[in-house]
Amino acid sequence: MNQNFPRVKSVFLAIEFGKEDQDIIAKELYLPLPKKQLLRVKRRNFHLTLGFIKDVKIEDRQQVIGAFEEMKNIEPFALQILGTVGFGQYGHILCAKLGPDELLQQLSQRAAKLLAENTDYRFDESFESYIPHLKIQTINRNVSNEDKAKIKDMFACLDTSLLKIRVKNFALMQRVGYNFETLTRYPMSAANFSE
Repeated sequence: MNQNFPRVKSVFLAIEFGKEDQDIIAKELYLPLPKKQLLRVKRRNFHLTLGFIKDVKIEDRQQVIGAFEEMKNIEPFALQILGTVGFGQYGHILCAKLGPDELLQQLSQRAAKLLAENTDYRFDESFESYIPHLKIQTINRNVSNEDKAKIKDMFACLDTSLLKIRVKNFALMQRVGYNFETLTRYPMSAANFSE
């Protein structure tokens, strides 16, 4: 057995975005600034986390994967980008706020219930409330406070009113280095998507 293979690994349930939607998000929300000012999230890493599960034991992984099978019964739907928001201690993590908020809150709660009913694990509740968001880019630490304020203003002024994302899959994912890897997908029930 490989000594370096972790016996526990954190995973998360997420809404997975297709390539077409990843490209639209990047086109509309990446700011055209150099890397010395802004670090962009790779398109392939775009996702919306519904719940984070800390330290899943390797022997429990299949049980956790199976806990979310019922998520396949949800009909495909559209997400809207409701605006932009900054997270992190200094608001330097630039994100898109996603909605409809009520639906996403319900999905997160439903997934948490499935996890609790089918495993001994729970979603991490380190944060007071669930805020549906998509991380887009991070302002570099070495950028002056004046430039940080300008970048935040540029991001806040982006017009997101017409951006819609077609949701067809949930996925259980994990971090591998700087990327996220899909462990399993839960494709939604309807084959056809209508807007």
